[in-house]
Amino acid sequence: YADSILSTVNTSDIVSPVAANTQISIFANVIEDYGLDFNGVYLWYDNGSGWTSVPMSLVSGNYTNATFLAYIPEVNAETTVSYFVEVMDNATNTNVSITKNYLTNFPPFIKDVTHLPAYPNGTVTVTVNANMTDSDGITSATLYYSTDGISYIPTSMSIVSGDIYNGMIPAAGAEAVVYYYVKATDANGFESSSSIYIYSIDNQHPTISIPTIDPQYPNAIESVNVSFLIINDGAIGSATLYYTYDGVVWFTSPVYFTGGLNNILFDETFP
Repeated sequence: YADSILSTVNTSDIVSPVAANTQISIFANVIEDYGLDFNGVYLWYDNGSGWTSVPMSLVSGNYTNATFLAYIPEVNAETTVSYFVEVMDNATNTNVSITKNYLTNFPPFIKDVTHLPAYPNGTVTVTVNANMTDSDGITSATLYYSTDGISYIPTSMSIVSGDIYNGMIPAAGAEAVVYYYVKATDANGFESSSSIYIYSIDNQHPTISIPTIDPQYPNAIESVNVSFLIINDGAIGSATLYYTYDGVVWFTSPVYFTGGLNNILFDETFP
């Protein structure tokens, strides 16, 4: 008999906004009394560059009631995407679903994640700072920290000024390794997480060798070069030479070093 009944086509509802640069899955359920042409189901979409069609793949079902799947490629933020599904049955009757739309948006952007002090000992609280921005506003910021890299403890971050948020990691004790990252959520519920950062607890005080001077017996008009070795289990941040002519007023001078980060020979010349 001649088939004049069109297929019934229902497609996925995509709730806006959608995270930008995300591939979107579109499902279509098709009901047909005469029998579907499995090669005749197409997804059409327009992301602002004109309409494009892609064949849909059978996911489940049979010739009279089947579900198909195809993907809409990722697009940039603030883009409206329209889509519909076209179906052909074995009698070459065609039908299309209603056209639907969704809008894309960016998730939060996180940068400049740092912790202070850079080389903490086991008794101090560490402050983590991060710059977080989003066009729709940040609704929550969370710091996650761990001492095993597996189980993370969440703690809320507070806005300091502008786009800067900070959170606190409590003292971790001796010889600990601390892992941490931050997460931001915007007004649309989109989330972004930073990379995982690591710091080690430094409980050893630097040791300083007995300085040597050159010349060993300077005269009144000679400058003196002072050298000494600093050894530490972690990186050495800075060193300062103090000197005095009368035991009352002290002068300071930054020192220059050679060697590795934790075994450094310092040299400084003072008048």
